[in-house]
Amino acid sequence: AGWRKSMDEVAAFYFTSLADSYAGRTDRPQNVGVIGVAAYREALPAPAAELNMPSRQAGEVGGERDGSRPAAKAAAPSRDQALNERAEQRLGTGHGERIEAPTRYTAFRRASDAPFEILTIRYDSRANLLAQGIIPPAARRSTPEPFPGGFVPDPRG
Repeated sequence: AGWRKSMDEVAAFYFTSLADSYAGRTDRPQNVGVIGVAAYREALPAPAAELNMPSRQAGEVGGERDGSRPAAKAAAPSRDQALNERAEQRLGTGHGERIEAPTRYTAFRRASDAPFEILTIRYDSRANLLAQGIIPPAARRSTPEPFPGGFVPDPRG
């Protein structure tokens, strides 16, 4: 919907030029064309009562074994160097009109300070995505088609 402005309103997103984008208008044009989401796991509540259970021996199912530690997280991918700087106009997200979008607070305790997952969504205009090779060009047919798209198109005018 947009940027949260208060507990009752957001500023709507809209796609616009780099100069008119929120990133451009806040002197951060290097951050245009990306939307990020950070997701956190919720901390589990403390157990009500501790059960006195025998501990498992190393090597038993569920017991700790050598090499059973979680694998180290892979390094975050480096910044995408494949962006074509020759693209005519970069697409940004504008800071639009305020719209009603009420919300409320809830109790949430993070399991850790670091996000569990970071989602990065990159966006751009169709022309720029074609220029960067992200969208392949449409294949041209060598023979005429009687019903392109499955139906007869309306004539112009």
